[in-house]
Amino acid sequence: MLRLACSFFVLLCMVLAGCSVAPLTSEAAKTALEASKDFQPQKAQILLTEDEVKRGTDAGYWHLSSNPASAAFGGILLLTDSGANYFRGAPMRSRPFVHPLQELGQRVVVITAIEDVPENKREKQVSYTWTWRFENMLPELADLFKDQPPQTAQKTFQYSHGMWELKP
Repeated sequence: MLRLACSFFVLLCMVLAGCSVAPLTSEAAKTALEASKDFQPQKAQILLTEDEVKRGTDAGYWHLSSNPASAAFGGILLLTDSGANYFRGAPMRSRPFVHPLQELGQRVVVITAIEDVPENKREKQVSYTWTWRFENMLPELADLFKDQPPQTAQKTFQYSHGMWELKP
C-alpha cells in the first residue's frame, strides 16, 4: 500500500511540477551492464579471425583436416592434444567457432548510444560494443585472441524507484 502511495505521489509530482527523470550516463550504463549476469563468466563461442586460425595452427592448437569429405566446408580444424587442453569441438574452416573449456566474462568496450524509447519515457535503449575477457585465460591464449573484433549489442534500461536499472 505504501509503495502504491509513493508511486502515485512520484507520478503526481512529475505531472504537476514537471519533475524529470535523472539522465542515464554512459558510466552508469557500463557499470550496470558489467555487473549483470550476462557479463559474468560463462561458456563462450568465439568466431576465429583468419589471423587467429593461422596463429592457432602455428601454436599447435589445431590443424586442417585432410579428409576429402570435409572439403565442402573448406575443411575442418581438428584439435591437437595441446588444443584439447583448452578447447572443445572441431570447427568447420568456413565458420571457425571455438569453444574454450574455461568460462569467460565480458567487458563493455564502449557505450555507443543511449536513446529514448518512444513509447515509454521511463526507458532508454543502450547500444554498446563488448568483448570477451580473454585475460581470464592463460596468457598465450589471450595473445591468440588479440585481434578479436568487438561485438555489438543493445539492452533496455528502465527508470524505477529513482534509479536506472536493466530491464528484466
